[in-house]
Amino acid sequence: MLILEGCAQSSATPNTNAASARVLDRLGISLISSPKQGCCGAVSHHLSAHSEGLDHMRRNIAA
Repeated sequence: MLILEGCAQSSATPNTNAASARVLDRLGISLISSPKQGCCGAVSHHLSAHSEGLDHMRRNIAA
């Protein structure tokens, strides 16, 4: 399964990805991340910069 490392999430909840990896590993699901990933755009979206947020999302989809 593809996972985003996240820019804000890694500061707010730094153990989330590791915990997710452990749970999913028990189910036989491996997590991978794209080396070209970037900001998911959530912060921009929540600050009403919707176009910027969509640009971030599109870059991640392309990555």
